[in-house]
Amino acid sequence: MTQQLTLNIGLSDHACFDNFFTAGNAEAVHAVNDLVDDSGGLLVLCGNAGSGKTHLLYAAQKAALAADRRASYLSMSDEDVLGRLDGFDDLGALVCVDNVDEAAGKDWSERFLLNVFEHMRQTGGGMLLACEKPPSECRFLMADIVSRLNSGAFFHLIPLTENDKTAAMRLRAEQRGFDLPEDVIAYVMKRYPRDASALFALLDRIDRYSLSEQRKVTIPLVRKLESNWGDG
Repeated sequence: MTQQLTLNIGLSDHACFDNFFTAGNAEAVHAVNDLVDDSGGLLVLCGNAGSGKTHLLYAAQKAALAADRRASYLSMSDEDVLGRLDGFDDLGALVCVDNVDEAAGKDWSERFLLNVFEHMRQTGGGMLLACEKPPSECRFLMADIVSRLNSGAFFHLIPLTENDKTAAMRLRAEQRGFDLPEDVIAYVMKRYPRDASALFALLDRIDRYSLSEQRKVTIPLVRKLESNWGDG
């Protein structure tokens, strides 16, 4: 299998298509899968924080690598990493670019993004991009960037409902191989922010703590984790 590139920082070990709770985003997920299979074209995902954009970018990269295709993940919010990129040849057949709107209004970042577009156009590779706002609302200085973004397929991810979030937590627990009782779900949903990303991060932490304590996931276990919160 093709090795992950050094650019693939932040690649989540747990983000994949199987544990993405599709809810009202079936068409978008299908389009992302098609992009991975075809390794060509341009697809833009738009949605608020926690809507699943980054999860799908990670999942697409992971699926491409599993199919022995070179793929990379870049975030326009991490200029230190982007500045260390030595040319674009290592981007592979699929590049997943996160936080595209972070480049708006920054001359260097916009030129970098435009160069990625041009490179992928010349090589016939695929691009999967994510932003919080539609391209026309991102206030890019370069009209060419908006034009390129508007040339691809566009999907606005629908946020998860409260019921969706609880179902997604059950799915995540099932994928990780542990039982998540209903009373624990209710406890977490009552006490913690209901942003999907934050909930899943908390769930991962509970799972790790359960394994370290060699105990099932229960409300007393979660309370013990809370009492040790400052210990990492």
